[in-house]
Amino acid sequence: MAPFRRETNGGVILLNELPGSSGASRAYGIYKSTVVGQSGYPPVAVQWDYYGNLTPLLHTTSTAYAINSKGHVVGAAQGPSQGNAWVWQNGSLTYLPAPGSNPWAFAYTINDIDAIGGYTYVPGSPCMDYWYASVLSTLDCGSQAQPAVGISSDGWVFGGRNASTSRCGPYFGGNSSDRCPTNCSRLPVLRTSTRFSTLPEPDGCCGKPRESTTPARSWPCRSAHSE
Repeated sequence: MAPFRRETNGGVILLNELPGSSGASRAYGIYKSTVVGQSGYPPVAVQWDYYGNLTPLLHTTSTAYAINSKGHVVGAAQGPSQGNAWVWQNGSLTYLPAPGSNPWAFAYTINDIDAIGGYTYVPGSPCMDYWYASVLSTLDCGSQAQPAVGISSDGWVFGGRNASTSRCGPYFGGNSSDRCPTNCSRLPVLRTSTRFSTLPEPDGCCGKPRESTTPARSWPCRSAHSE
């Protein structure tokens, strides 16, 4: 199946593919009419414009997963270690730091202040991770840790429940008050289908004193409720 973009009027724009794709192209992220993903085989990270024309971002095996309003793109690529998370900004590629000497790392989501969520793995230690200003913060680790797949403008990161630690999102990825939630009148909400799960505000936000100097916190899962 070829990648496509659905228009607000219901029309569908088929996105061009690199030669040899054989239907292996995938679209993963969008901002307005700009789409990012992968094309070709082996796949390379690409960006599609309004007309469906593509531009390769990398020239090694790679995938682009998300794009923000600035046009900054994040993804994952093979090498120089096993797998590297990266960010593409203004025509420049930067590999993001990862633990260990030969890790796997994936950047899956980016917000408009260039905070990035993703996943790293070294043998025996998969982790949900957060990058800001090229500094890595680990949000949650464990044998069943899940990737960070979304991040809000306030720095809240969400992903799946970690069955090995009983932790679940949302997680607060920032360590400074300028990335606290903007609406302090209610708790942050994680929506799953028609159910909601609320968790407490992070330290240092909404008038709460900071209880620790750790760059990120998570909380045990709480029972969901309807709103």
